[in-house]
Amino acid sequence: MKDFDLDRQLGFNLYRVAMLFKREHARALREHGLTPEQWQALATLWRTGPMRQVDIARVTLRDAPTVSRMLVRMERRGWTNW
Repeated sequence: MKDFDLDRQLGFNLYRVAMLFKREHARALREHGLTPEQWQALATLWRTGPMRQVDIARVTLRDAPTVSRMLVRMERRGWTNW
């Protein structure tokens, strides 16, 4: 397999682009004190209105305890009001 060039593989390049985008997105959000999950929850809440915690967990791909802690932090910062 000496003709195998990883840099020419579509899957590998898609993965690299996704990782670079994720890193840049997290950096940009960090400047505003947000995590990607908080941003995702806020954007979803803004678009859909109130949601149950279980639905926020599904959207953010986080478990219920993690979402609960995240929502407490967001409420303390005044980003949500339950």
